[in-house]
Amino acid sequence: MSRAAISVCIILWLSLVGWLSTLGYGLDTDAWNFSRKMTDMAEAGTYLRARVPGSPLFEYLMSWLIPKAGWLGSNLFSLLCGLGILWTALFLGQKGHLKHPWLSSLALGFAPMVMVQSSSTMDYIPSLCLVFASWALLLAGKRRGSALLLGLSCGFRLSGGLFLLPALFFLWRKRAPLKELGIYGSLAMVSGMLAFSPTLFSYGLELPVFFEGAILSYRLQMGAYLSLGLMGLLASIIFLGGLLWDRKKFQALLFKDAETGAYLLWIFLMLFAFFQLPMEVAYLLPILPFMVLMADKVLGKRPMFLVLVGILSYHFMQVELKDGPPGQRTFSPHLAPGYTWKDIQGRQRQLQERAWLDSLTVEQPILLMYAWEWTGNDNPNWDWDPENGWFVRKDGMVYLSNFVLDEKKLQQLSQAGLILLLWEEYMWAFPAHAETQQADRSYLVDRYVQMVRSWEEVAAIARNSPR
Repeated sequence: MSRAAISVCIILWLSLVGWLSTLGYGLDTDAWNFSRKMTDMAEAGTYLRARVPGSPLFEYLMSWLIPKAGWLGSNLFSLLCGLGILWTALFLGQKGHLKHPWLSSLALGFAPMVMVQSSSTMDYIPSLCLVFASWALLLAGKRRGSALLLGLSCGFRLSGGLFLLPALFFLWRKRAPLKELGIYGSLAMVSGMLAFSPTLFSYGLELPVFFEGAILSYRLQMGAYLSLGLMGLLASIIFLGGLLWDRKKFQALLFKDAETGAYLLWIFLMLFAFFQLPMEVAYLLPILPFMVLMADKVLGKRPMFLVLVGILSYHFMQVELKDGPPGQRTFSPHLAPGYTWKDIQGRQRQLQERAWLDSLTVEQPILLMYAWEWTGNDNPNWDWDPENGWFVRKDGMVYLSNFVLDEKKLQQLSQAGLILLLWEEYMWAFPAHAETQQADRSYLVDRYVQMVRSWEEVAAIARNSPR
């Protein structure tokens, strides 16, 4: 791995991710809402948790960056952490820890999920950077530094602390003295508690539970479907097929190689946690580097090259297994834009809709249940009303909110003279609850709300006003 080739690789990566970083806070609406909460935190001068369970070190840093530099500043931090992941992979290749250094480094650093998340204001990449760097230090024999970085990752995403189990398993398989295991575990836990302490002192330990009561079959189905989005269907089939094809070598490595055992343990832990809460495929991002490292151990050069091709093709196209609106999807395999291409299209659409709603002319006040996250947040033309949970344009003529499911509130808004509009996509937002709320949502829409499918419809209703 020559320095010139590594430099070209890094420059290419920076140019691509750098451009993506200019397209707002990210396609994930949590990234836009995060910006508002961090501005509130900066104004309050005290710690405020953005979402459960909390990521205090990330939140403190963003509360300083976002008010000063907006999404360019916050995305720059994610970019630097993503670059750290690529650099760590290249470092492992240079030090002889990878059998296919270039193939594996490119498969990881240029994976669509890594590049897109490295251009967004989310905590996934900073946490993963620290966990992956911790693993690289552990392989290099720098156990103290590894434990400290692992603990530090808890301040960016609490789930990173679970990597302590694979790390201790690796040391145990390497026949490290019991004293070393104790020191490593103690350093990681103490530093982790310190990194997470602002959240512990302010809110205690609270874990998200979105699917409480959801049946196991639904969680398994949703989790399996979303899991395929980590590398894309093609790369996933090649990866799993390669492991099964060379299963004897894989089984031998599991029993003889400490690294492979640690990788599999980490993948199992994160998959188990994910299937309890299968909401976003990005929750699985922490296992991606270790899936690539495991493939590097097991697969030959040709299948590893095919894995790389599958991962890179995921930027531009993918095979979608389902079609239809959220909550009403059916099995219907078809070609669709790839993960990165879809992200670019979505983020460009967000910025266009943001500008369009800033200048929309209306004759009567309207409440649009759509686009509130990326239009109102970090936008001087809009004010946040925390009491009602919506954004109000400065002229008081346009309101933006999530789907209002309270019939009494809908009655009051309608009687107050607001035109209530719901974007069709939002009808079945949050598919986990779609079945139980289907009758309620249909009733509310039929009685109080006008469904819209295009901006031309919104503009026409805004001009003509009365229902």
